[in-house]
Amino acid sequence: MWWFFKRKSKASTIEEIKRVVDKLDAGIKLSFNNVKKDINHLKFRLDNHDILLTKINNLTQKLQQDQQGLAIKIKKEIDFEEIEPFLTQKISLLDNLTNLQKSILLRLKVLSKEMSEDWVAMKILAQDLYPNKDYNLIKSMVSSYTDTLLQLNLLQKKRKGREIHLSLTKKAKNLLPKKEIKIKNKLK
Repeated sequence: MWWFFKRKSKASTIEEIKRVVDKLDAGIKLSFNNVKKDINHLKFRLDNHDILLTKINNLTQKLQQDQQGLAIKIKKEIDFEEIEPFLTQKISLLDNLTNLQKSILLRLKVLSKEMSEDWVAMKILAQDLYPNKDYNLIKSMVSSYTDTLLQLNLLQKKRKGREIHLSLTKKAKNLLPKKEIKIKNKLK
């Protein structure tokens, strides 16, 4: 058992240290080579993404220019004073609205009559349209539909504090049939 505790010679210790250092050196070189390859790969990918991004930006600019050109061309070709009678016709405009948009207009007219006010809170309208739903869940949907009606000049929106209030325009009041309002009131 004395050989177990035997001292090693300096030469064998130095050789063993050299082997360990050589292994560490080879491992470090391999690691740095791998890191270098990864960096080069990422740089190549980044350059490709930059090229694609510039192409996308160029395409979006071209589309925006085309869209602006078309809008100018349409404005020149169409006289809006000639279109206005078509927009105010009850049949064509109401037929182009979705059922929800029509019901928003009708319910807004009914609610404004019931409350004897022109302006109705959007929360009241949403709760009237969807009584079993949480207002926070349907608020964005109702808002997007009212934005569409606002663009068609059928609604007016204004903010009072934290609430949004809606009102029908004269155009919308003229479009809506009066018989349906009476029927809706009788159903309540």
